[in-house]
Amino acid sequence: MLDFAKQYENDIKKIVLTNNYRSIQPILDVSKTLINRNEERLIKQIPGLSKELLAANTSINQLQHAPEIWEYNTMADEMAGIVFKIEALMGQGVQPGRIAIIYKENKYGEELSDYLRQKAIPFYSKRSTNLLQSPFIRKIITLLYYLEAEHDISFGGDELLFEILHFDFYKNPPLEIAKINVEVNQKRFKGESTSLRQLLSEKANAPAKDLFDEGLNASLKRSSMVIEQLIADVPNLTIQQLIDNIIRNGGVLTYVMNSPFKVELMQSLSAFYDFIKEEHRRKPAMNLASLVQLLQLMEHEKIPLPLVKTTGNDKGVNLLTSHGSKGLEFEYVFLAGANASFWEKKRKMNRGYKLPATIFSSQSGSSDEEELRRVFM
Repeated sequence: MLDFAKQYENDIKKIVLTNNYRSIQPILDVSKTLINRNEERLIKQIPGLSKELLAANTSINQLQHAPEIWEYNTMADEMAGIVFKIEALMGQGVQPGRIAIIYKENKYGEELSDYLRQKAIPFYSKRSTNLLQSPFIRKIITLLYYLEAEHDISFGGDELLFEILHFDFYKNPPLEIAKINVEVNQKRFKGESTSLRQLLSEKANAPAKDLFDEGLNASLKRSSMVIEQLIADVPNLTIQQLIDNIIRNGGVLTYVMNSPFKVELMQSLSAFYDFIKEEHRRKPAMNLASLVQLLQLMEHEKIPLPLVKTTGNDKGVNLLTSHGSKGLEFEYVFLAGANASFWEKKRKMNRGYKLPATIFSSQSGSSDEEELRRVFM
């Protein structure tokens, strides 16, 4: 904005909006005393500008309830105190949807939600998560890594296969997995060339030795058949079709539909599938190797695959970060964790890189402290 103002200095008309319809004058005055500490403001950078906000909504021109300040010894005490006060408000007939709790980071809201659950208080939260860190999606990604490793070098993914066989998609008894893994190690110790995949497949297809031979565990046999089919699909299907087969035939969809958390899991699965579909649309020639390379690059460079997760319903107590609360209004508001150690202990998210101070001319005077002050406002 500063660059724009300087570039068109002689051609623009500057209009400062000073009428505020959301707050009463005492709140505007207190906010002014805080934000005036910031030097990187347009009114301090462009001559002739002034911003004295005036409360223009006559229906709320009186301060009916003065803010109350409560001090607690620990964060746990604060969370418990907030929950008890919300419980008291609800006892007076206040609807939970009229109450909001605002904090700095999602981590605070996640811990606070446990306290609300213990009191059976409904709540509603929206938070952005990294889909690539979801344990459920990590299993699908691990399966993709295994298929790529086996397609690249035969029996090259045995370590991943041992982990995959334990996935709850397949319901394999851990003891049965341990037995066949021990047998692989014993054969290798004797100098025989074998692998977990090879022995698993041999046992799955071996005829019964006699009437009393039960053969390989039934679930391990099914797992072997599924995995062998998926390996065969790699060179014959598009990446989107391969993902379809993993979801439908690899036990993923059945697992999701039988899970008590199926709504959350389906939301994550749909978001990951949409990501694959979009990448395939942009690169029709994309194969499994290039997809794996992309996922590994995103993990290495800490590039998230964002997913906004919603918890509860919008009639519950609203759990909001200071960023997420912008533009919203509530009748009862709790500003939690409003102490310096909580707000300033992590002044800036570590992105793994740092922009040169001169990349933007307007950045030369910026500070993390000023940004934190804007967020707190």
